[in-house]
Parts: sequence; C-alpha cells; structure tokens
Amino acid sequence: VPGELSQVLPSPRHFEQAAHLVRPEMMRESFVCGNSADAHLARIEQYAEAGFDEVYVANTGPHTQGLFDLYQREIFPRLRR
Repeated sequence: VPGELSQVLPSPRHFEQAAHLVRPEMMRESFVCGNSADAHLARIEQYAEAGFDEVYVANTGPHTQGLFDLYQREIFPRLRR
C-alpha cells in the first residue's frame, strides 16, 4: 500500500480497499519473489549497503521448505561474514 496509508487505516475492511491500489510491479519493487538466488542476494546487498546488519526473510507462498533449501544451499554460503 503506497506511502503511510497502511499505518493509518482504521480497519481490515479499509486495508482491503486500499490494497486495490497495489499493482504487481509495485510488489516486485518491494519483495523478492521466486527462487533466483542472485535476486535474493542482490536485495540483501541493498540492505547491507544501507547499513542494516540484520535481514529477516519470510516465505509468503506455499513453498516454505523450498525457500529454506534455497537459502541453505545457495544464499548462506555466498553471504559475506
């Protein structure tokens, strides 16, 4: 949801209405979707360059184990320590 709108909506019904403002390309700007290790690593690097020292990853789709496997196999070994 654009801007601070998600922080000021008074009810789930209002949030659902505002969610219609979100377009697929907006989601791609905010989230890494899919199993491309390079895409995940690039997003993590963006946060690291911005000064973050912790990044939390969550699965929002049906393939939770696949995300864990991807991170164990391809992401964690390539992260700088």
